[in-house]
Amino acid sequence: MVESSDTIIVGILLVLIAPLMLVEYPAYRRGGYTSAFWSLPRDEKLDHIGTETAHWVRLGVAWIPMLTLAVAGLAGFAYQLGEEGAGTLAWAGLAAYVFAAFAWLVGVMAQSVAIRVAAELRRDTGSNPDWADVAWTTAWWSELTFVIVANIAFVTWGIAMLDTGFPAEWMGWTAVLLGTLAVVMVGLLREAFPQLGVLVPIVLGVALLLH
Repeated sequence: MVESSDTIIVGILLVLIAPLMLVEYPAYRRGGYTSAFWSLPRDEKLDHIGTETAHWVRLGVAWIPMLTLAVAGLAGFAYQLGEEGAGTLAWAGLAAYVFAAFAWLVGVMAQSVAIRVAAELRRDTGSNPDWADVAWTTAWWSELTFVIVANIAFVTWGIAMLDTGFPAEWMGWTAVLLGTLAVVMVGLLREAFPQLGVLVPIVLGVALLLH
């Protein structure tokens, strides 16, 4: 039987992801990293990053506390699902999410450092290193991996929630539908938005606090 105090702790950990995202959003805008930036050619992106390196690095670093909270909270949730009788699905979902989060953190931090160096080289010497394209591509694949695998984990947990009724059947359907929708969006748009990898945990946190 899951203790209510444990449920509250897990819920708080997951809900805290939301204010971290909100705190970081103004920093993105101040640095000019809006949708207009991401649609620029890569050379123009480097030119902009060369003048806003501090905000660029912050883009990557901001994911460390968010994913730390997500993994910690979801580990607690997987344990609770296991206590409710869905051990196999619970731990399979956690393993998938931890892999996804690790892939994204490695990718985004490597991109953050590599692209900053490339932008400074372009700014100071006018040269455009060939490996900058490799850094962009590697980060895109890690982002794609994060969004797809994380949402497969959410669908897995959704099925477990529907099976156990914990914390609520509506949360199970929400996880299944949002997880499936995110994967379909990636397939149709050929774009991966990393925020889709933490949306379900925030909603789950709310559900646990209301449970």
